Amino acid sequence: MTISWLFSLQLWMVLDGVALNAAYALVDVMLAVAFYRMAEAKWFPAPLAILHCGLVGYHLYAGFIETEIFWMAIIVNRFFEACIIYIIICALFRISRRRHIHSV
Repeated sequence: MTISWLFSLQLWMVLDGVALNAAYALVDVMLAVAFYRMAEAKWFPAPLAILHCGLVGYHLYAGFIETEIFWMAIIVNRFFEACIIYIIICALFRISRRRHIHSV
């Protein structure tokens, strides 16, 4: 996710308008596919794949109606926060499971 964030930041500096939304959609398609492939082995990445599919839909929608960068930043930021909160919750769950397993 960090590499995609840095790549997206570079796209933001270079592209504008519909091209920017299309590039963001492409980045999110790659992330959704990567998370989907990871979800074949474990359940953890599946919600991340679904979130990124939602982002692809949003970027295509935003490209068609040409939303302002302010609204695009707010909505994409909420998606990013949802991903981070999900990762934190999964990490806390894994820590609690390990403590429970090692305490028995």
